[in-house]
Amino acid sequence: GVLNETLQSLATTCAVSCTVKTWYDQIGSNCSGPCDATTATIANRPAFITNCTGGKACVRFTAASSQVLDVASAASAFAQPISVSGVGFRNGNPGNFGSLWSMTVTNDLLGATNSASQWRFNNGNDILVTAADSSWHTALGVANGASSNFYVDNGSNTGNAGTDGVGNNYKIGAVSTQFWNGDITEIVIWNKDF
Repeated sequence: GVLNETLQSLATTCAVSCTVKTWYDQIGSNCSGPCDATTATIANRPAFITNCTGGKACVRFTAASSQVLDVASAASAFAQPISVSGVGFRNGNPGNFGSLWSMTVTNDLLGATNSASQWRFNNGNDILVTAADSSWHTALGVANGASSNFYVDNGSNTGNAGTDGVGNNYKIGAVSTQFWNGDITEIVIWNKDF
């Protein structure tokens, strides 16, 4: 995807140890301003890892360091239908749920619970799927106003749709004060039902 190409080009300039200050939006079509996710505080920046999986780069978040990237009111909000997708690896730390992506105000999210091997999509209602910790997973949450579906790899679950769409403040790597503990290679948000 576009993000992975961006991460790969950054890999050629990061020889030793780098942190990520800004995760750049590659599309920007639903933005009234830049939709880039950023954090100014150096201690709260996730690490850039050049060879995470299959020779590809990723962004590594450490929950203990409160690492998060924020998009603060730059993105345009849109109602359902929505689809949110992410590729991530959660280190076996069920004491902290965190998220690949979350909305700041409602805490809707695509991520994991604080239970071992349990991932969740929430757009007003929780939908859970079992997927092993310490493994890479592709997750997709879809809400179309009538129902919601959550897919992790080949597993899926269906639930009642919440009414939430996508707001204009969101985070990568955290939900509220719960921080992701693991790696992320991709986040994509669509205003359509897949």
